[in-house]
Amino acid sequence: MAPQSSIWRVSFFRLLSRIVLLLLLVTIKGDQTINEAGTFIHRPEVKSFIEFMHQRYNMKLSRLRELFSQVSPRPKVTRSTPNPVSSLGWNYYYQHFLTPERIHDGVRFWHQYHNTLAQASNAYGVPEDLIVSILGIESRYGKNTGRYRAIDSLSTLAFNYPDRKAYFKGELAQFLLFSQETNLNPLHIRGSWAGAIGWPQFMPGNARHYAIDMDHDGKSDILNDPEDAIGSVANYFHQQGWQKDGPIAIPVKFASPPLKGMPLEGTLRSFLSNGVQLDTTTRMPLNIKARLIILHSPKHTEYWLGFHNLEVLHEYNHSMYYTMAAYELAHAIKLAYKKKGYTLN
Repeated sequence: MAPQSSIWRVSFFRLLSRIVLLLLLVTIKGDQTINEAGTFIHRPEVKSFIEFMHQRYNMKLSRLRELFSQVSPRPKVTRSTPNPVSSLGWNYYYQHFLTPERIHDGVRFWHQYHNTLAQASNAYGVPEDLIVSILGIESRYGKNTGRYRAIDSLSTLAFNYPDRKAYFKGELAQFLLFSQETNLNPLHIRGSWAGAIGWPQFMPGNARHYAIDMDHDGKSDILNDPEDAIGSVANYFHQQGWQKDGPIAIPVKFASPPLKGMPLEGTLRSFLSNGVQLDTTTRMPLNIKARLIILHSPKHTEYWLGFHNLEVLHEYNHSMYYTMAAYELAHAIKLAYKKKGYTLN
């Protein structure tokens, strides 16, 4: 028994030593992360940016230095950059966005804010169901507006993400201006990994440009006010060139498989001459411009013709899968809304 007991003690102390060593390594690594965060303010790029904000926008140097001394690089942000859209596929977007819960929440939101939605739609010409769809996709009607401090995300991408530094430096500047204009503490605003904020998940530049005071309470609050969020989304699409009562997209089919090299853009007449069959009774002028949308999934391929308003919708997120999912979610919410017996304005 004694030799076995001795062997057990040796094994135990070896295991204990390894655990202690591991804890020390973790502690050292943690200290390095803290030190890196603590020296963000001393980086030359950050100093240049602070000077730029002071010279261009007359922001106080002392305030900016104090602010950036509390801003930390967030490595998780750069790791959160999404995979290419094509790798996710149409199935992902359809199944992720068109869920019974999201449709149910959309109907409830629409019913709760039907007056505001009607006002926004009348003022800007954007369909109510589309506004509801966008807010459901972007933040689940305010339930999920982001878990990162927006200033940390934007600063990390501006100074640690070489691919799009110029863009994110611009958005960081816009964020500081947004915070100043709304009298909000920039350290308290949370957003997405990319710095998108509020119910509509606008990037800061868009927040400054498109946010409106829909409920006339004296401030444009897309962070907490659903009515302002509704009006701001409608205003965004209006300013992008939305055509009131214009078509968005229609499903189509082919009598035979489409020819390779077939043009993806043209007039409705040109698509009809290339074998496209309209899967709708809606009448449209033959000279209307259209774009062929192809949505691949493992079981089948969907074909659509998209029109000017689909291109405007596409500006909100430069993924055609996102665009079509938003359009189809709007349609599903509208059907469910009518099924509930609610009256459309």
